[in-house]
Amino acid sequence: MSWFIFNSFDAKRLLRRLLVLLLLAQAGPATAYSVLTHQSVIDSTWNKYLLPQLQQRYPGGNEEDWLLAKSYAYGGAIVQDMGYYPLGAALFTNLTHYVRS
Repeated sequence: MSWFIFNSFDAKRLLRRLLVLLLLAQAGPATAYSVLTHQSVIDSTWNKYLLPQLQQRYPGGNEEDWLLAKSYAYGGAIVQDMGYYPLGAALFTNLTHYVRS
């Protein structure tokens, strides 16, 4: 009787390990967004969407103004994630992500 229980326990352990290995083998690579991704969103939408709206709203602007506006857009795209940088405050990031205004 004890031989059957021992073999059953080993079989369950082996089955669990095989199941974990099968699940890990099926997992795909995970990628994350980064600072450069946030900036690339600004770059990809700047000429087509953002700049025409700014030019319509502020018709007297020049190239220097549009360059300054783009730098502010870069800053606005990454300000929410400042808590993830070294010496950043996680509280600031949590407030910008999760507190409704």
